[in-house]
Parts: sequence; structure tokens; C-alpha cells
Amino acid sequence: MKIESKVQKRLADSLAFVEKRGNLSASMKLADSDLHSFEERGIEAGIITNFQKRVMDSEEGRDFIKSNNYGPYLPELLPVIIAWYPNFPLKDLISVQDMEQDLAYIITSELLTGTNKGNTTAGQKVETPNGLREIKGSYPSGEVLGEIITADSLQVEDGNTLAALVYFPLLSTAEAQEITKLTVKGSAGTVDYTVKSVTGKAIHLEDANGNVAEIELATGILEVADSTAVGDIESIDASYMWNIEYAKGDTLPTVVEDMKMEPMIARPRVLAMKWTIFSELVKKKQFSQDIRTDNTNRVLDLLYQYLVRYILDRMYRYATGGTKTIKGINTSIIDPNFKAQEILRQLNLVSQEIANNTGRVEGNRLVVGARMKNYLEALDEKWYKPEREEDYGFQGPRKIGQFGRFMVFYDNELAEDEGWMTYRGTKWYDAAFYLGVFMPIAPTDAININIDVQQAFVDMNAYKFDKPQAVIKLKFDQYV
Repeated sequence: MKIESKVQKRLADSLAFVEKRGNLSASMKLADSDLHSFEERGIEAGIITNFQKRVMDSEEGRDFIKSNNYGPYLPELLPVIIAWYPNFPLKDLISVQDMEQDLAYIITSELLTGTNKGNTTAGQKVETPNGLREIKGSYPSGEVLGEIITADSLQVEDGNTLAALVYFPLLSTAEAQEITKLTVKGSAGTVDYTVKSVTGKAIHLEDANGNVAEIELATGILEVADSTAVGDIESIDASYMWNIEYAKGDTLPTVVEDMKMEPMIARPRVLAMKWTIFSELVKKKQFSQDIRTDNTNRVLDLLYQYLVRYILDRMYRYATGGTKTIKGINTSIIDPNFKAQEILRQLNLVSQEIANNTGRVEGNRLVVGARMKNYLEALDEKWYKPEREEDYGFQGPRKIGQFGRFMVFYDNELAEDEGWMTYRGTKWYDAAFYLGVFMPIAPTDAININIDVQQAFVDMNAYKFDKPQAVIKLKFDQYV
């Protein structure tokens, strides 16, 4: 079974588990409006499934519910877990995946060329999420472009130079004659030989001075007549067309899969919460509110924000794509539309550099600081389409809109003139950074220590900055 098929099955299994649980199914339906694909729904279901199995259904979880000291609020966590993934502000910036176990693997698969053929050498990357592809269009065809025959493979007889082409028999059709060419390099210079005529057994070639060469169709043996124009021959660059129907064994153009497994280990994060029994009493008497329920939700929100902050900081700090300056036009006499167009032009150049760095797609995600955010939000909607968002009640990282081809995120911790660009691929798992969610939240028992009550909240996530070269830092200069 292909890797992607296995992942699809696991997502489907998680959805089936949630559907069988009435309380989970009802909550899942509330989250569906923010989930736009089967994969997103499956990831959400996987996170909920892990929580249900490892906390709610576990012996430890049942003990929590029964504990008078712990309080009756464990079920209150479920709505928060349900909202975790749909509301996660970075889910369109990075790849978020659920984890069945605390040790999982990111599996990468590269396709490499398996045979040497002309200007293609075995081991070239032809499909990869990590690095440039090396695609030579002639590789799977009968055309051989740029087969290099070195001096140690040449023989000299009666002053003429002989060599053997790797692929044969050769074709001599009109199309083949257009492609067939020899470039002979010698101590005195370089000379090109092109097709002059074809007989039943050979292709005849000449250089500009009438010096001749010949390639036997059946055997691929070539002979270059003695020529003072090049002196001692050092190498021959041959381009020709052969009958690929005769391909077999090591002459068959081949790609091989090079599979790698990168481990992801879920690491715990923890926040402890303390309060006094007096504050618990006051909250209960004055506001009819269970302090433990309230504190749980507040600490969960903090863990959530710490996670967002950790990912953004790590991506920015450890980016290896370099730094580029986006220089605006700081004058009132220039049309604002032209200014916006010029900024987009420069961003598109950076975008192409990300494609070059990764071999994937162009950069299409932009993270900006406050000044660039303000500039974008002042543009006409034909240039910038803002995200219709509710008031968060606090300044925090989030998706804010679309500028040209770029989905834009705001990071309140960036300096005003800072930003960065990355990419997110068409596949849900294709991104520069991976977050594996094993356990969104696991509360510990509340312990009374004299007049204080202490409780800890732990989650377990795995992190993988897979393609740091896919993040390019930006400096915005004179764009307002």
C-alpha cells in the first residue's frame, strides 16, 4: 500500500471512530464549517480520537472524573479540544498532522534516475520535496543528447579516431538526422560535425572544412577521420536518436525510489497553575463560577498561544533562505496602484527563489509585522483582500488576508519592518514546517498544598523544521 493510501486510511478510521461516539460526532459537526477537505476533517478527528482514547477512556482519565479534588470539569475540555485544530491560526502556514503514537515518522520519498543516458547521470533527483529537480526531457525518449566519450574510451587506427556509442541501433529518419551531431574537442580547438548523408548502413557527417565522420547504424561505432583542425582528440560529445524498442537491462531509462524516514518525537510542554482556596471561594460565591473550570480554559489558551509563538520564532530564527529587501516607492506623486504593483513584483522574485531553493512551488505565504500590515490594510480590495475576522480581544498571530498570490499572516512580535516568506504546497502535508499533535492537553490532578491549590497542564507535540531553505527573511523599506 502506498504511503499516502495508508495515511488516507488512518484519517478515515479516525472519522469512523468519531462518528460512532454521539458526543464526539455532535461536536465534530460544529467544527466542520471551518474544515475544507477530507484531510482536514481527518486530522481533526484524529486529534479528538487521541484525546478520547488516552484521557477520557483511559483508567487515569476515569480516575480524574471520579476525583472530588480534581473537580467535575474534565468534560469541559472537550469543546476546547474540538476547537483546537479549526481555530489554530497557523494551520494554513505549516503542515499540522495528528499522531497515533508519541514516536512517528515523516516519510519522504525521492525519485532518482537509475541509469546514465547522455546528459543524464544515474542518481539525479527527478521528484523531490527537498531540493532542485534535474529533469532532462530526452531521458525517457530515444534521444541521447550530450553523450560524452572521454579520451580513455577512444582508439586511433591509421590516424582515424574510433569510439562506441552506448545506445544502438541508431535511427536515420529525417527527425533523427536533425538531432544527430558530433562535437569533437581536441588540443587545437573544437569542431562540430553535422549530418551530410545517410546510406543503408551508416550516417555520414562533415565539419565546415569537409572533414568527415561516420556512425554505423547497427553497432553505434563512430569513426572521425584524421583532422589537423582539432589536433589530438580529447573528447567527443555525441547527440543522436536510437531505437528505444531495443531497450533492455541497463539501457532501459529507469527511475528508482529513494525513501527516507525522519523521526518525530512528541515532547511534553507543561504549565502549572496555582490559586488559593480563598480566591476559589470568592469566585464561587461572588460569580457562581468554578475557578477550576475557568483556570483550565485560561491555561489551555495560554498553551495554545505559546505553541503558536514557538513555531513562528523557530521558523524565523533558523531560516536558511537568506534575507531580501523589498523596497517601496516613498513619494506621494506616484500612483498607489503602481506602488502596490512594484512591491508585488519584488515579492514574486523572492517567491521564485523559494522554488529554486526547494524544487517545489513558488513561495505563497507571507508573514509581516505591524507596519506592513497597516500598509496592506489601507490598499484597495483589488490588491488586498482582508480576512473577515472576529475581534480576538488581544494582539496575536493570525491570518489577515490575501495580497496577490500570497496568503498573509500577521506576527505581532516581528519588528515593524520585518517579515518572511515561505510556501505551502497543494498537498496538505507539503510545507516547510511540520507540527505533529499527539496530545492536545492532559491535565494532572489538583493538589492542595496548605492554602494553595496547584495543578499542571501538559500537551505533547512533535516539531520538524524540514526545509529551512524554504523560509526567506524580508526587510520592508520605504513602502508607506
